[in-house]
Amino acid sequence: MFFSGVGRGQSQRPFSQRGGDLETSLDLTLNEAYNGGHKAITLQVDEPCPRCGGSGVLNGSICPQCGGTGQVVTNRRLEVTIPKGVREGQRIRLAGQGAPGTGGGPSGDLYLNVHLLDDPRYQRKGDDLYVDLPVNIYDLVLGSEVNVPTMSGEVTMKIPPGTQSNKLLRLAGKGMPKGKSAGNGDEYVRLIGQLPTDLTEQERDLFRQLAALRDGKK
Repeated sequence: MFFSGVGRGQSQRPFSQRGGDLETSLDLTLNEAYNGGHKAITLQVDEPCPRCGGSGVLNGSICPQCGGTGQVVTNRRLEVTIPKGVREGQRIRLAGQGAPGTGGGPSGDLYLNVHLLDDPRYQRKGDDLYVDLPVNIYDLVLGSEVNVPTMSGEVTMKIPPGTQSNKLLRLAGKGMPKGKSAGNGDEYVRLIGQLPTDLTEQERDLFRQLAALRDGKK
């Protein structure tokens, strides 16, 4: 992960200066955003050269370790606390993990800009989740109970008789956590009717009989 500066250091006292704030992106899966918790990340950061103490000069010559810049690139491992229900673009602040100060000044802060990765199953809108669920036409016509995936595990949902394909049914409280607010959003299940493709001649005949009984009625 790489960072960029987002602010100038502020003077704390003469000859000392606060380090600048840094920012980088933090990729999270939908599952990580749902559950929250801790996530370890590794950043590449510039830190004062340990050989020359950040001066860029060693024994009157250019420091061979940092090439005179006074800075070296190191890997810094951090543990980040992910709030439950974190949203796209939300910023997480890590105090004191930014650029080091000069002249004894404090380090700046590090800001992580949350980027949620696409999920193969769910679409998120605010605190609500949307999922497509293939079902056969008999479940739609006659009604049925089906298993529906949620972020907290499968649940049983009842399909009323005569439900149309593409109908959205709501599972209350099965969406994303609402952060500091109590409760969760909802999950909306889009029912996708699946027609049988391997009908026997007897089954085709039964459909013909049904069509004749319906006489073109919807």
